[in-house]
Amino acid sequence: MTSLSKDEVLRLVTFDHHLLDTISASGSVDNERAFVTKVGALTQPEVDKLRSLQLTDQERITGLALDQLKGELAKVPTPPAQPPHVNYLLGNPSNAVTDPNSPNNYLLERGEYALSYNRDKGTPNWVSWHVDSSDLGAIPRNNIFHPDTALPAGFYQVQPTDYTGSGYDRGHMSNSGDRTASFDSNSNTFAMTNIIPQAPDNNQGPWAGLESYCRDLVGKVMKSTSSVAVMALKAQSREAR
Repeated sequence: MTSLSKDEVLRLVTFDHHLLDTISASGSVDNERAFVTKVGALTQPEVDKLRSLQLTDQERITGLALDQLKGELAKVPTPPAQPPHVNYLLGNPSNAVTDPNSPNNYLLERGEYALSYNRDKGTPNWVSWHVDSSDLGAIPRNNIFHPDTALPAGFYQVQPTDYTGSGYDRGHMSNSGDRTASFDSNSNTFAMTNIIPQAPDNNQGPWAGLESYCRDLVGKVMKSTSSVAVMALKAQSREAR
């Protein structure tokens, strides 16, 4: 079985991490490619409608044939256009909301990043952030991992010691290197809601390289747009499963 191309992987992970997890559970590249092909046949307004649905409805109708899928989407009202927040330049892929009744798609927003938190898994589903030259300074790495007290009452607050002896790194999603302009900003990246278990070779190797590459882009365009929008999805943590 051949592997997915880079473009196909990008199409998957930028569409919806929940659906990616669902179709990846079978371990079938053919299933993933079929999903990419189906979504690729939708118009952008249809994709926007699909994103606006609840996750259970997304999963239900994406299992339909393409013509049936399009028919279902024709019944969905066009979602209102909203100006993106700086940390949402790549969207809110799971339509996360700040509602304790949505514990596995709970929206948590900070100045440094926005994320969808999964209470049952104790990890973010995705984290999105924006970095420009004003975010980069000389503040050293805080390195104090801490439970996130901003979670609603009744949510378990993952402790830094929960990873002890697991063999996995406490891997940042929104990385501390992108938040070196102030102590508080750097400290906020060490909240455990921004952390997932990552295999050390992945965390300290290609993932760290991607983080550095994004900061290099900021430096290269500092005299023009001087910004980079980044979204890290949970799909990148498969190495740690």
